[in-house]
Amino acid sequence: MLHFHSPTDGSALFRAFLCREFSDENLEFWLACEEYRKIRSSKLRHRAKKIFDNYVAVRSPRELSLLFSYFVTIFFILL
Repeated sequence: MLHFHSPTDGSALFRAFLCREFSDENLEFWLACEEYRKIRSSKLRHRAKKIFDNYVAVRSPRELSLLFSYFVTIFFILL
């Protein structure tokens, strides 16, 4: 498991690499999901919707390249 918590752990270098590869949204998505795991249950649905809106929804600001079947599954879970 990767752990990026301090500026000296390589996260800045890895993020720069992902930016050059036009895929830094993948790291941002992963970090958002890691934060999601730490949230109290009363805020889970709100945060899940925010992650969906930012990374999964069609034409979202940081849209990930997902298989359509994943998109549909996530979409129906959040209904």
